[in-house]
Amino acid sequence: MDQLLLHRKYEEAIHYVYAQKFELDIDSYYRLGMWLYGKLKNVSGVDAGMVKEFLKQIEKCPRQ
Repeated sequence: MDQLLLHRKYEEAIHYVYAQKFELDIDSYYRLGMWLYGKLKNVSGVDAGMVKEFLKQIEKCPRQ
């Protein structure tokens, strides 16, 4: 994931996280999504709407 961010492949990074939904437990998936959100929200040039939609989808995860 760090390589995707390093090369500014932000949309690919988001899709990578979405793909992990069925590989990780819910808490790990949520933490990964929030980690990526934390990275993306501070990057200039990232589509703010895409980041907002990503956060919305991650927050839909049922957490304990």
